[in-house]
Amino acid sequence: MNIAAEFVKRLKRGDVVALSGRLGAGKTMFARGAAHALGVIAPVTSPTFTILNIYEGEGVKVYHSDLYRLHSFAEAEGAGINEFIGASDGVTFVEWAENIFEIYARADYVIRFTDIPNGKEITIT
Repeated sequence: MNIAAEFVKRLKRGDVVALSGRLGAGKTMFARGAAHALGVIAPVTSPTFTILNIYEGEGVKVYHSDLYRLHSFAEAEGAGINEFIGASDGVTFVEWAENIFEIYARADYVIRFTDIPNGKEITIT
């Protein structure tokens, strides 16, 4: 949560952040920390079944999507994800973006969560 709060200081409207890692790696927790740091008061939950959650922050929207259940760009478009990727009124966090190359390629940042002995490694590129 603290790393996410520090990370969001570098974001600007329209940025897309791809979150990559195994199930339970911390992707949703990171998105939650980032959203709260951006002023979201509402509970931030995993959008695994809804595909996309939209939150109101302090002067910025937070788009939080999960592509785990999607398998093609056409499915993502059908779910409306493409409309929010890079939206100028907010920032977008995409879990499992690597499942759909066209969206993954649009990411401004990729954050990878990797298990290591005694913890996790978070790599931001």
